[in-house]
Amino acid sequence: MKIFIRNYLPVFLIALGVRVFVWLLIIDHPERALDNDSALYISLAQNLLALHIFPSILRTPIYPLFIAATSDISVNVLPGVLISQCVLDSLTAAAVTLIFFRVFENNRYSQVAGLTYAFNPFAVYYANMILTETLFTFLFVLMFCFLVFFFRTQKSIYLASSSIMLGLSTLCRPIALYIPLLILPGLFFVVKHLKKKIIFCALFILCFFAVVVPWHLRNYNRDHRFILSTIDESNYFISFAPEVLMIENNPLSALQVRINEPIEHYRNLLWSEVKSRYGWREKSPFEVMNDAQRVALLREEGEKVILQRPLIFLASHTVNILRTLCPYYPPFSKLTGHDSRLLPILSFTIDLLTMVCFVLGTFLSLRGEWLLKSNRVLMCIMIAIIFYFSFIPGIVGYPRFRIPILPYICILSSMGFRKVLQLAHISGQD
Repeated sequence: MKIFIRNYLPVFLIALGVRVFVWLLIIDHPERALDNDSALYISLAQNLLALHIFPSILRTPIYPLFIAATSDISVNVLPGVLISQCVLDSLTAAAVTLIFFRVFENNRYSQVAGLTYAFNPFAVYYANMILTETLFTFLFVLMFCFLVFFFRTQKSIYLASSSIMLGLSTLCRPIALYIPLLILPGLFFVVKHLKKKIIFCALFILCFFAVVVPWHLRNYNRDHRFILSTIDESNYFISFAPEVLMIENNPLSALQVRINEPIEHYRNLLWSEVKSRYGWREKSPFEVMNDAQRVALLREEGEKVILQRPLIFLASHTVNILRTLCPYYPPFSKLTGHDSRLLPILSFTIDLLTMVCFVLGTFLSLRGEWLLKSNRVLMCIMIAIIFYFSFIPGIVGYPRFRIPILPYICILSSMGFRKVLQLAHISGQD
């Protein structure tokens, strides 16, 4: 208990204080907390509460369930959801502290890692938005916490808990569906005996499937498609194919800060062709997102474009790694209601220092002889997670895509910060 109070509670309270301060700025202005996707999540939560149904194959259920559980939809959705997200994101900051301490057994720099996350402007911003990022990041960090515990103890309860958290993360955002491919090799490498390797890998897979397969079956029963959601399939037409066409016609467009307009232009061109071919009347592809059969056709059309230009497709996703690690900033003035030059400058300064230390910390994590074998595997999984979430979304590079990887950036950044201080100390002695 003393360790909890000394190591983790201060980080949690500081993170919560920062987030609640922003929450107080927007509580009387609910429109500030809404994004393009927010209305659909709220609508799904209303259906869950009023009709006890989930009338969508486009979205997965966890975040609408979270909204329904933490708010009074009939009065105002914002206060309960946002304060709950502030608490969860503060717990994420404490979890970052815990992960660092468990891996490196260094209390001081574990708190540096947690505080780096606590003050990160992206985390603070999206904790006060009606979007999946905060809940997803919390669930995913819990998954990684349990994975760290398993690597240290090799107790099956921790591995099962990690897998269940990953399943819940996937039902929050389907982008996590292929994360087991990053974790299973690590399990196979760390566990010593072949029999245990097989047992633990099977346990992880079974627990994960036990969480996500029921939702696949629900969608199959509803729309005769064994899929998690249509959002993944629709991305081939909505995002990936237009990105490929955009870069093919203007390679420098990949360097633009905001590329929504050119992507929308090429998406509309593709949609006009598809409408003409199939005789559809909808004005936008977004109007068919709950029709699993037509979304499957859109995926086929998007894949045709991509398969004709595979190198451009690969290049667009590779560029997104840089766009996610160094994204443009969210509109802070939207939350505060004031145009301030100080906030962007402060955010840029915090982010620049974090990323410089992150690069150094990543280098150290790959070459550090002082790391135990299991910890090296954890570092490799951590880096793989960062690049996975940076590569998959494509070139759009919205700031929100950075949130799931922030905990691991902060952990590696704290490693880099430690090295900087060590070098400064050595230089001072010379």
